[in-house]
Amino acid sequence: MHSRSLAARVDAAMCRFIVAGVLSIFVVVFGTEARGQAQGFSRAELAALPTWCHSTLTFTTSVGQGSHFHNYVIRYGKGWNHVHHYCWALIAMMRYDRPGNSSVERQGFAHSALTDMQYVLRNVGPDFVLWPDIVARKTRLLVRERRLNEAMESANEMLSAYPTRADSHGLVAEVLYEAGRRSQARQVLDKAESAVEDPDRLERIRTVLGL
Repeated sequence: MHSRSLAARVDAAMCRFIVAGVLSIFVVVFGTEARGQAQGFSRAELAALPTWCHSTLTFTTSVGQGSHFHNYVIRYGKGWNHVHHYCWALIAMMRYDRPGNSSVERQGFAHSALTDMQYVLRNVGPDFVLWPDIVARKTRLLVRERRLNEAMESANEMLSAYPTRADSHGLVAEVLYEAGRRSQARQVLDKAESAVEDPDRLERIRTVLGL
């Protein structure tokens, strides 16, 4: 009788273990999607995000918060607590490019994306791993919205923070190019030749811009 009781207890414990494992897998696989859809994000939008977005607040599951999310915080600092806003901005930019948008809808998506990117930039410094990428995307979205003065301010902020990066000079040249100031854009790249650490990268930027 005692042995049968012990066996029953072991079977019950194993059953609980298996159920818990299945539930954990369900949470990891479907938790992010369910959470995202609750916020109005589609499966396609979630799938198109960079994989690291799924290790940020509001995108990750509780399991991720205990492992992947905290690993990112340890690796990149407290600024990672704000990165989910950048992921929101990336989705807004996907929606910005949807065919059939009205000008009002596009302006709304642009405003949303810019607001979320600016939130992150207010809370992290230029030494944060994603700072250059956020500033570059913000600058290019401002250009697309023809807010060229703001775009130039943003590009110059990048150049000030990273004066030896070819992409910093390239971003300034890109804004000038989009503003129809090709000769000034070319001058920026010419001047950058003696300042950048990667002249090959600068030359590729020049080729892409046709300068």
